[in-house]
Amino acid sequence: LEIIKDRIFHQESRPKFFWNTLPGGLMALPEYSTYLNDFPFYYLQQGSSPSEKFTALIWATSPIVSLSQPILKLTQAVSRSQYCTKVSERFLPYPAIGTDAVLSLDEYASLSTSEVDFAFVVWRRFPDRIVGFPMRSHFWDTSKNQWSYTSKWTNEFSMVLTAAAFYHRYYHSLFSNYLPAKLRSFVDRIANCEDILMNFLVSAVTKLPPIKVTQKKHLR
Repeated sequence: LEIIKDRIFHQESRPKFFWNTLPGGLMALPEYSTYLNDFPFYYLQQGSSPSEKFTALIWATSPIVSLSQPILKLTQAVSRSQYCTKVSERFLPYPAIGTDAVLSLDEYASLSTSEVDFAFVVWRRFPDRIVGFPMRSHFWDTSKNQWSYTSKWTNEFSMVLTAAAFYHRYYHSLFSNYLPAKLRSFVDRIANCEDILMNFLVSAVTKLPPIKVTQKKHLR
């Protein structure tokens, strides 16, 4: 359908470069942009780099009743980063995100400014991946004959949670417009696992794993 659409609307058709370069034209939605540098996949081919700032989206669900709450310390640490341009709530409308990089944080994330800066520098080397701190693993449990999920610390992992991670803003558009509505409805219904869904989305598009960076303090 996308190919037919490009043939009918020639003025809006995507160039051959989109179709012949991973992840392909089906993953480069023209509704998002027709400019190559707006996508996380083409920086290397274009000889460009992501913007040198990021937008922090902090998902907070608890009321602020004390100045010692973790979210206030987290906000202060993030805002001191030399790369941070804006701190806001998670899931703001797309126009509010003016940077390529999104730093997604849960309110109980515990990061220092140096850890935020380090993760962002790593992300700029790998802008098509999720780069962050808390990792998880999913595996096939033969005893239960089903997929399982674990937070045990091992030498292997398959996911980096968006509770403290950088990713490209384009994935907000893919998450909202590309994923089947049933998947989004499911995570809305259980009010959980949206980070798992985002990981599988990015991995499906890029065919690449996330990147975990280390930290001095663990995410609580």
